[in-house]
Amino acid sequence: MLAHLLSQVSMRYCGWSVKNLDAVCDTLRDIDFAGVTGWALVIREFDEPFNADPSWARTLADVIAQVSYEHLLMGNRFLALLHTRDCNVALGRLGGHEHWWRELGSSS
Repeated sequence: MLAHLLSQVSMRYCGWSVKNLDAVCDTLRDIDFAGVTGWALVIREFDEPFNADPSWARTLADVIAQVSYEHLLMGNRFLALLHTRDCNVALGRLGGHEHWWRELGSSS
């Protein structure tokens, strides 16, 4: 899934394998921020991989949060948006912080 997702993103993708979560982490760390103010990674229907393997999905979200923080320390913005229609997706703390779900119809 991630290999397909990252190959479709119009960024200077490094081309590394994303066959496991360590490789995903390395790939996201190597995003080229030259000439941009930041990147957003959008994963639609995140409830599908979560329902298939909750542990893997939680770890993926935690890896993304960790890499986002590392980019922020370097002055780069890397944001992840995980879309789900399932209100029961429970990720716990990501990168040491509580995540926030925005429900449809809520204001802000």
